Amino acid sequence: SGHAVQIPRGGAMENYLLPVDAQLSDIRDAEDEAIGLGRVMERVGRAKTRIVVLDACRDNPFAAQIASATRSTPARGLARLAVPNHGSLVVYSTAPQDVAGDGDGDLSPFTRAFVETVATKGLDARLMIGRVRSKVFEATGGRQTPYSDDGLLQEVYLGGQ
Repeated sequence: SGHAVQIPRGGAMENYLLPVDAQLSDIRDAEDEAIGLGRVMERVGRAKTRIVVLDACRDNPFAAQIASATRSTPARGLARLAVPNHGSLVVYSTAPQDVAGDGDGDLSPFTRAFVETVATKGLDARLMIGRVRSKVFEATGGRQTPYSDDGLLQEVYLGGQ
């Protein structure tokens, strides 16, 4: 679980992961203080199978600044990643442009469901994510539905076969 924001870069929206000690006072600080999700995806780009799980959708603290700079309403949550689909599974804690809940206690509803389900032996990653999606939907009373972009080319068992 963590925080992230999407901000405009070069005419498109880019997602940035925020370290816990980030000191962003302006959207321009993102390139120095945060990690661009595009950069993370480039780093794992050569792997045969790429699985990225994001529980980082939050309200954007720079919404007013983005609206002023772009003359448009900034999107909520995180934007979908523009990544090569083959061999990738990108899982978001909620639907694109939506905001995920923090929940009660130490874990968000998404992280709790993911931790409870990820090590299930004999369960393909796509089926595992489906179970996580159902648990989160139920736990949040339908307010949050995890989303995934699936381009895996083979079965993947995170908990073993």
